[in-house]
Amino acid sequence: MDSRSSPGEAGGSAASTRAAQAAPADPVVLHKRYSVRRVIGTGSAAIVYEAVQRDNGRTVALKVLAGDMLRSGQWRVRFERETRITASLSHPNICRLHDCGTLDDGRPFYVMDLLDGEPLSARIKSRGALEQLEAVDIVIQILAALRAAHAAGVVHRDIKPENVFLHKDYDGHEIVKVLDFGVCTDVAPHLRPVEETSRITRVNMFLGSPFYMAPEQVRSAVEVDARADLWSTGVVLYEALSGQRPFKGTTLPALLVNIATEKPRALAELRPDIHADLPRIIRKALRKDRERRYGDAAAFLRDLIYVRASLVRGS
Repeated sequence: MDSRSSPGEAGGSAASTRAAQAAPADPVVLHKRYSVRRVIGTGSAAIVYEAVQRDNGRTVALKVLAGDMLRSGQWRVRFERETRITASLSHPNICRLHDCGTLDDGRPFYVMDLLDGEPLSARIKSRGALEQLEAVDIVIQILAALRAAHAAGVVHRDIKPENVFLHKDYDGHEIVKVLDFGVCTDVAPHLRPVEETSRITRVNMFLGSPFYMAPEQVRSAVEVDARADLWSTGVVLYEALSGQRPFKGTTLPALLVNIATEKPRALAELRPDIHADLPRIIRKALRKDRERRYGDAAAFLRDLIYVRASLVRGS
């Protein structure tokens, strides 16, 4: 399988149908700026193409709102918000947005870096528990991206392994890219009107992925702040270190009850060789009461940097 991928949405009821759609044959529909090569990703509301920027030959990822979502005000607002928020963020661990616009048929699109590698979800699926230093390095980079987003007033609200892409740079160095700001809350008033986020919240029962949602996010999407992202990051760290999610349920209600009331299985039981500080860090990230959780990404990041230094000395 080709490892080249892009920021896009995984899954969705219409994904298999859209995967069979051919790339647009006529680059004129993209204002003669991009020659589309092939479909590389599909999701619940968007299609991602590999394309070439014709004036400079750069290969890029081009994400377009799916045609059957054009009439949905909910999905169009989400797509346009994702475009605007991503364009406002500049950080090495957040995929860059190069261009955006509207196709001749009215669908919005944006253009980003074409990534080479795999999502964290694929790596955990293939390997199970990751090496401690690898897992810590990945989460350090997630937190660096979140620190920048939170400083700009943006709460991601959907941190999960599928939205963490492990990109191989031109020299083979691996760098984390946090993807999909489509369900984010931008709490800085200069970024967008508050009433638009409220409308999206009412339309969706959940904004985010249930396995990674903080207890307050389960109760009410309106109450979510940056600490919900830190909870989700703690879940990702637990999963990367153990190969298992900390909260499970055979039904959605059972899962949500477990998130709100149960403690995850002790990490040391699943991984006896775990660094002594990692279980404590994860417990703090997964406090049910967000007032007792990490207050910001920087504090979480500092603790993991200390652990990383210890792991490097030990190796």
